[in-house]
Amino acid sequence: MSTTAIPWTDRVWNPVTGCTKVSQGCKHCYAETVAGRFFATQYPPVRLYELSASRDSLHEQATERPRRFTDVRTHEDRLLEPMRWWRKPGRVFVNSMSDLFHEVVPFEFIDRVFAVMALADRQTFQVLTKRAQRMRDYLSHPDVGQRVAELAMAQVCRGSFDSYSEDWTAEDAENYIPAWPLPNVWLGVSVEDQATADERIPLLLDTPAAVRFVSYEPALGPVDFTELPSRYDNGDGQGECNRPLLRLNALKGGHWCGGCFRESAHLDWVIVGGESGPGARPFAIEWADLTVRQCREADVAVFVKQLGAHVVSEGRSELQNGQRVWQWRAGLRDRKGGDPAEWPEHLRVREFPR
Repeated sequence: MSTTAIPWTDRVWNPVTGCTKVSQGCKHCYAETVAGRFFATQYPPVRLYELSASRDSLHEQATERPRRFTDVRTHEDRLLEPMRWWRKPGRVFVNSMSDLFHEVVPFEFIDRVFAVMALADRQTFQVLTKRAQRMRDYLSHPDVGQRVAELAMAQVCRGSFDSYSEDWTAEDAENYIPAWPLPNVWLGVSVEDQATADERIPLLLDTPAAVRFVSYEPALGPVDFTELPSRYDNGDGQGECNRPLLRLNALKGGHWCGGCFRESAHLDWVIVGGESGPGARPFAIEWADLTVRQCREADVAVFVKQLGAHVVSEGRSELQNGQRVWQWRAGLRDRKGGDPAEWPEHLRVREFPR
């Protein structure tokens, strides 16, 4: 099933399933909840192998257990799914049930995913990761564009999606070289607070991409997108600049270095939302206010997805024994805080990158 209720996309495509937690934003993972209901029945059992000692020798013994969410798997049979959506172009969220750049997913498989995205150019693919370093390493490799192009050409030559490529000729396939970075692929990182924003957004901005975005969800603390650690090479390719660096404005794309302003990549889109579901953690309305205001000032598209199930106000919180005690801001009828009609008017914003 490719349809989805996620409001900022039209379809989901899961050539990889399963994941492992990397930060507090993963604590109440929706995908893990879904996997707990379906993985054991929808996927084959996981075979485990161990050495068992006998009197004469060691031999390998296999046992089985139900598949868990932490068992990350690639799915060859799903790679060409987007080719069937040729007549219905739209936005496609890649791996709603995993992370394409998970450590156990081989770069060779990621090459194949990008080759399909290159060919399915009527679709806009949204790739979201918490593993920004691995994404940057992959997209920055000098050979990645050529590898993806060769795999895409091989798919055309095999004719494995005739209905999609009916207008292609052998000469087209031979000369096919997709633009790089792929113009129909948006790359994004998930962040939940200032610490994860400081870690992941500069890596995203250092990654070749046509469109860069941030999913600030679940928001667990305030994030200032105009004050991030600056990463900048000193120009000779030998390392980061050793001159005093002020912090990076990720929305306007630039930083100050030794008194000189240097332009750099910027974000094209920010999604913001509070947490929903059982045990949802507080989402302060002021965090959404700050995000929308900063995006407005920088002319960056912003999408307020939901206020979450536990909407609070920083102005009504207090410290007790060193711990922040939150007060409810308002009760919302929508259990996910996802009905814009219940929000303050200035937060009813759902924009997409131009």
